[in-house]
Formats: sequence, structure tokens, C-alpha cells
Amino acid sequence: IGKGFTESGLEQTMGHWFASSTELLGGFPLAVVVLATGSLATQFLSTAACATTILAVLQSAALNAVVNPLQFLLPGTIACSLAFMLPTAAPSNVVVLARSQELSQSLRARDFMLTGLPVTLLAIPLIAFLGQHLGAAMFEADAAFPLSVCADPMVSCEVLPIPGTVQGEFKDAQACHLLDHATLAGKPCQTCCQLWN
Repeated sequence: IGKGFTESGLEQTMGHWFASSTELLGGFPLAVVVLATGSLATQFLSTAACATTILAVLQSAALNAVVNPLQFLLPGTIACSLAFMLPTAAPSNVVVLARSQELSQSLRARDFMLTGLPVTLLAIPLIAFLGQHLGAAMFEADAAFPLSVCADPMVSCEVLPIPGTVQGEFKDAQACHLLDHATLAGKPCQTCCQLWN
């Protein structure tokens, strides 16, 4: 599934959507959206398949928005573990459903939903809040886009010696996301890039 996401371009399309959401939401609301999206996806995909697809999309979104990838990837990773609402969401849920067939009243998908939905609705804002504060304290997730990310040849960004303020910090150099289909003064631009600011 993850390979299909990447090869079809769906990863980049969804990444652009999440990147545009960064400007509107940012911080806590963005973490809630990422957690809700990941939680919903993990109900229908396996946990591993959800992680493979969602994290690729979120990495693409962070690059497109030129923000620290940890702002997307930390809540996205945790969201893949919120498989509470359907029996097919996690192998442990399938085991519980199968074992319940031996009981006088076996569990149904509705039982999982009635129990899992409140847990998920409580977990999303709590994890978003904790993720914002602990992610910043432990991993510096709120820092500017790390220039070391541009060292990866698979990432389309360059480090440019352009001084400026990025997310409240003054930087001597900034990461610049290379744009695929950009225009400059109405003409196609082969070397255009986007800075955070």
C-alpha cells in the first residue's frame, strides 16, 4: 500500500493538502487534525500499513511546508496506535473478537465502536497537548526546519545562505524546498524554491 501511495503521487497530493493546512492551523489544532486523520486511517488499514502510508504523507507535508518534520511525524506515529474502534483495526482486536465467540454473549463490531469511540475522542486532544509540550521539550519539535534534512539526496531541498527569522529564531542559512511546477513572472521556473518565511 505504501509503495502504491508513493508511485501514484497520492503521497505528494495529500502532503500538499496537509502543508497548506499548516498555514491555517499550526500547533495544537494541526496535531489534532493529524491525530484524527491517522486514527481514522488505522481503523481500516492495519497499524503497519497505516504507519507506512500516513508517515510518508506527513513527511512530504513537512517538506512542502518547510517546517520541522517532527511536528507532523510525532502525532502521526502515535495516531497509528489508536486502533480502538473496529475489530479489524489491530491484531489484538481480532483475537478479542475471536475469543469472545466462546462467551455466552459474543462481541460485535458495534461493541468495539461504542467502547473505542469515547477512548479515541479523549485520547486525541490529550495526546495532541502532551505531544506539543513533550515533543518540544524532548525532541525540539517546535524548532525551525533542520538543515540536516537537506543532506538526504531523496529530499528536494537545499540549504541557502539567506539570513532571516524562522519560527522566531534568527538563522544565517535556511532550508529551501525546491518546487516542481513553479512560475516566476508568468514563465516556468526550473530553480524556484520556497522558504519558510
